[in-house]
Amino acid sequence: MMSFNRWRQIWKRRVWISVLRRLHPIVEVQVGGRKMVVDVKDYVLGRILYLDGQYEADVQGLMRCMDLQGSVCLDIGANIGLHTIV
Repeated sequence: MMSFNRWRQIWKRRVWISVLRRLHPIVEVQVGGRKMVVDVKDYVLGRILYLDGQYEADVQGLMRCMDLQGSVCLDIGANIGLHTIV
């Protein structure tokens, strides 16, 4: 028997995200402990962040380990500023 969380993931992936795209495409998600607003009409990043809550977790983990206090970083080619938030 499948767990409730598994059913919820299937529901979100198969049904609910299609409803959101049509009715309320701008949603708030938790990414790296911070809130971020994404558009679920964005089939790549918006969908991945809404469903999984992370994108390129290895890169984000590396950035958290680096001592960037007082440094200047450029997020060149930023689509929605995901790495800038981290």
